[in-house]
Amino acid sequence: MSMNTMIKKGFCLVFAFCLPLPILALDLNDLRLNWYNELTGYPYDPEVIEIKNKITSLTSAGKKQWDAMIKDSGRSRLWNDLSYGSSADITESYDRLQSMALAYNLDGSDLYRNEQLKSDILSALEWMYMNQYNESTNDSGQNWWDYKIGAPLRLNNVIVLMYDNMPPDLRNKYLLPVFHFCPDVGHYTGANLAWIATVIAVRGIISGNETDVIYARNSLNPLFDYVTQGDGFYEDGSFIQHERHPYTGGYGTSLLATLTDLMILYHGSSIDFSEENRNVVSEWIWRAFEPLVFRGGMMSMVRGREIARSATTDHKRGRSLVQILMRLRYLLPEESSLRIASLVKDWLISDKTFSDYYAYMNSIRAIKETKALIENTDIPVREVYEVYRQFPCMDRAVQHRPTYAVGISMYSSRIYNYENTNRENIRGWHNADGAVYLYTPDQNHYEGNFWATVNPYRISGTTVAENSTAKAKTLSEKSWVGGVGISGKYGCSGMFYESKDPVVSAKKSWFMFDDELVALGAGITNKSQVNVCTYIDQRKLVSDNRNVFTVDGVKQNALFGSDTAPLNLTGVTWAHLSGKYSGMEVGYYFPESVDLKAIRQQQTGSWRDINEGGSTAVQKDYYLTLWKEHGNCSDDTDSDENRYSYVLIPSCTTSQLKNYCSDPDIKILSNTSSVQAVMEKTLGIVGANFWNNSTSQYVAVDGVPFLYCDKKASVMVREGKNEIEVSVSDPTMLNTDEIMIRLVSLAAGSIIRKDERVTVLSYEPLVLSFNVKDLSGRGLNAVFQKKELSSVERIQTDTVSFDLKYVSEKGDINLSVYSPKEQKALFRVTDMNGRLFVERELSLVSGMENYYLPSKFFSSGCYLLSLILSDRVISKKFIR
Repeated sequence: MSMNTMIKKGFCLVFAFCLPLPILALDLNDLRLNWYNELTGYPYDPEVIEIKNKITSLTSAGKKQWDAMIKDSGRSRLWNDLSYGSSADITESYDRLQSMALAYNLDGSDLYRNEQLKSDILSALEWMYMNQYNESTNDSGQNWWDYKIGAPLRLNNVIVLMYDNMPPDLRNKYLLPVFHFCPDVGHYTGANLAWIATVIAVRGIISGNETDVIYARNSLNPLFDYVTQGDGFYEDGSFIQHERHPYTGGYGTSLLATLTDLMILYHGSSIDFSEENRNVVSEWIWRAFEPLVFRGGMMSMVRGREIARSATTDHKRGRSLVQILMRLRYLLPEESSLRIASLVKDWLISDKTFSDYYAYMNSIRAIKETKALIENTDIPVREVYEVYRQFPCMDRAVQHRPTYAVGISMYSSRIYNYENTNRENIRGWHNADGAVYLYTPDQNHYEGNFWATVNPYRISGTTVAENSTAKAKTLSEKSWVGGVGISGKYGCSGMFYESKDPVVSAKKSWFMFDDELVALGAGITNKSQVNVCTYIDQRKLVSDNRNVFTVDGVKQNALFGSDTAPLNLTGVTWAHLSGKYSGMEVGYYFPESVDLKAIRQQQTGSWRDINEGGSTAVQKDYYLTLWKEHGNCSDDTDSDENRYSYVLIPSCTTSQLKNYCSDPDIKILSNTSSVQAVMEKTLGIVGANFWNNSTSQYVAVDGVPFLYCDKKASVMVREGKNEIEVSVSDPTMLNTDEIMIRLVSLAAGSIIRKDERVTVLSYEPLVLSFNVKDLSGRGLNAVFQKKELSSVERIQTDTVSFDLKYVSEKGDINLSVYSPKEQKALFRVTDMNGRLFVERELSLVSGMENYYLPSKFFSSGCYLLSLILSDRVISKKFIR
């Protein structure tokens, strides 16, 4: 018997039905047993050491709550630390009772079927109903989530676990508040919808209400539709909750977990989920989740306010996702199931933050699945993951390389800057201000007490006013935020950053290649007298502060500078920070030598500083902070104060960094408020962010124009030995027309592949039009066979050329002309017999420009278009 078959049988998820009706009768008792088995992990062998250890752990957790529970008949609370001044105490009470009920039900537990424990659980349920959670409970001024989701989810589970120990009238009584607070799914979306549907489904199973069970299933249908605004999954892999907050690693993961529970619950029943539904869920895994996990850790930039919870770290959230996928994979198509198994195995093995594979597994089911997966040698780990992914609909970008990953966190006129609901994440001011999250093999960097001790005014990658804050749930007035990828592995992102108080503006770009991340900033201005800084890095060091920091070959002290008196570093070309072990290093290269500020110190903070419900205990970590000061320039004069440039080179030794600096792979082609562009010479890639609409804007290579772009756009061009690849996106999402790209020194042969929205206007030189309307920032791509231009053509950027964009029904002409200089020209349209139809004098500008030529109607036929210059005539045929 195969492992898949064995585990599927272990789930006990084959439901019986008999009536051939559109919706067949459901066996609610079977559904209840399925839910019970999911909670307890049955069937299992309690003598298997890993399972035995988990039973001991779950028993200990239940006993701890039981021992602490107040059992006196005249009690005014169930636990001394819960005063019930907050609705969260109601949810917490049922959570503790669930822990006790689970210990009571686990075969192999010291508390298995303990009569006194049973009595105390039932007594506590009665106390909760009489005093805290019933159909008359007043929820005004409290958190709605506890009454509609938190408490009823846990109460339902307790009743399922204690079902055989409670008469029907008692079960139904305890469900009265659940009916009261959750009559239906209401207006809720995303994870909240999935949670409330679960409440209604399990309530229906307990109460024998088949209508509830069917209603809950049908209410989930909207979750499988990709959304274009508001909460839910987007086609580009983004996940939004609370209208405009990126939340893949928070609510998105919770939604997937809850939906997995329900897919298992309904599996094999008459109202099972469709194959189409399963395929959509499979797409989520590859589009939304996989790119945001590095070696088992879910990236902070998509966890929202959860980063302010000390008990929920990146890797713990990632471990939760692992457990979800191990259960979900058996419900998906075979190809997806096997691919998920390899993915999960890779995350389990590569995650070094846990003591073993079974740490932080929250159920016996997860232990069983983990053991089976790890011991199955037929399932390989995932191949090396190399990808660049832009998430335009949530203003995030990510790149994975073999030894590191980078996340870029931004916000715009479409996405909020940060969330601090319930007074969590109250210092998340700059976490999406163009923040750079660099993940290296040092997996502990963002773990532990990082968010309690990091200086929230100096988040890596940001360009902000010194010691400034920002109001939560704020939109930018700028729409240019996004980017584009090429070849699936490399990409460029950009952000037109503008804060509101004080008003700081900056054009920020990131170019992600094979070994490096190039960061450019331009147009940096400030409307106040506050100093503006670009924080190159704020790196948490190893616990014993052993990292070696070297600047231009000079080893720096183990501690230096302070918040009020940082160390001044002048004329810096490179810097290097060693790691705890080889591969954990970070190199910093400055293409233009720069004066920097630096601090290396122990920083302190508490979780209470960022979360009103957090601990006040003081935490300590060592940090290195490196930044450039820009002063307070009110105008952009393209001076050094208005810009920055640096390159992050992860996992490099000092000698490798020095070699790189002597002959860098990258070349900055432009760093102005109009165009930011970089070439990666070894890859043959040029990335460019065009910040304006202009027919004369271009990027030059070695002083020779290479790439023209007539609109705001993010562009990447790869010139290989035998092919040319071009990718373009509209980060503003506002372009209702087309973006024209002209590669004046490249010619193409045949098309290898291209998106339908890409139109070839000319092959020699290569001129392309990209229809980006309604693409929501998604990139378009085209790949061509490369054709060599003659040596004359290749250097002839002094050659005039033109393309006919369109002719209207009445005969008006729209013409695109490239000219290396200002000059006069005459444009004519004649038929093949020489009869003149159109003649217009043009004043050509330097660069590429569009010309609108009103003219009279001319009928269908073959025409000759001629551009007459002082020294030559350029002609093309046109069939109307």
